[in-house]
Amino acid sequence: FPTAQQVVAMDVEEMKAVGLGQRKAEYLQAVAEQFNSGALSEKMLLGMSDENVSRTLVSIRGIGQWTCDMFLMFHLKRPNILPTGDLAVRKAMCHHFKVPFGKKTPTHEQMVEMAQAWEPYRSVATWYMWRLAGTITQKTT
Repeated sequence: FPTAQQVVAMDVEEMKAVGLGQRKAEYLQAVAEQFNSGALSEKMLLGMSDENVSRTLVSIRGIGQWTCDMFLMFHLKRPNILPTGDLAVRKAMCHHFKVPFGKKTPTHEQMVEMAQAWEPYRSVATWYMWRLAGTITQKTT
């Protein structure tokens, strides 16, 4: 993988040539700049709570909560992340808990409440929800 310094030095057109869109290339450069400047470091992020990592990363243009959740789960290996913005997780939790799925339901708060029994391993439960989502048909949701 390229270093932050290499990403900052790349031209957006180079990034687009390998399949990134204009905005994603710009966002990737914004994250790389944070690391390149020393404003962020892996050591710094490892020492932060989940909430502080999210708050810090969401403050970077183009980074949303879903991206933070994936970073926390897969890069920082945090065991208790529930990505409430993930559509597949939302659908699977509704199926699992036998609650209606809608455009605005379940809410973040409802999902957190449903997942209380999974703490402190909500990241593992999320993986199971992704697996379940892959087996749900249109008729069963």
